Amino acid sequence: MQIENFIKYSLKKKIIIISAIFAAVICGIACLIIIPTVNDIKRIKAEVENQIAEMEKRYITGQSLKELKENLEKIDPELETLSKSFVVKGRELDFITALEELAYKNNVQQKINMDAFKNLDDSKTFQKIPLNLSAQGNFSNLMNYLVDLESLCYYININTLELPAASAKSFTANKIAGQESGIGIAISADAYWTDK
Repeated sequence: MQIENFIKYSLKKKIIIISAIFAAVICGIACLIIIPTVNDIKRIKAEVENQIAEMEKRYITGQSLKELKENLEKIDPELETLSKSFVVKGRELDFITALEELAYKNNVQQKINMDAFKNLDDSKTFQKIPLNLSAQGNFSNLMNYLVDLESLCYYININTLELPAASAKSFTANKIAGQESGIGIAISADAYWTDK
């Protein structure tokens, strides 16, 4: 019945009806197939871009880790030297012994005040320890003592070095008299402690 009505229409109306049906079918295909596919493509594109960005981050991190590993391999021998420059927990006696050997080697009488070892904070890995040394001996021995103190394997940062006034006067008087006599020095320094 509808086909009979369609046949009765003029060619112009038939073309319009066929075009409308064709347009409706195309719109239906577009709505049901093409638009969801385009949305899926956009979603997949965003996921791919995110994965590319993540891979670039991982690559950069990998390169950074590779450089870090290479740098660590370069400085590894130096790390052992650096670790030896710290007073290690439980090996404080080695440090004191090294100072005493230094004084003995240079024929200097030395007093060590390391009360700071009593007040160490065990929660800290690295700490600065105030160190007070007083030494007495002749001038050349004290100079050698200071040179050896600076070249000690432990890192000791000398803050102040004092020649007490009485020692300076007695040194000058003894030099004028042509005598070698003892002078004293007071050293305030920092040593560095680690619990490793």
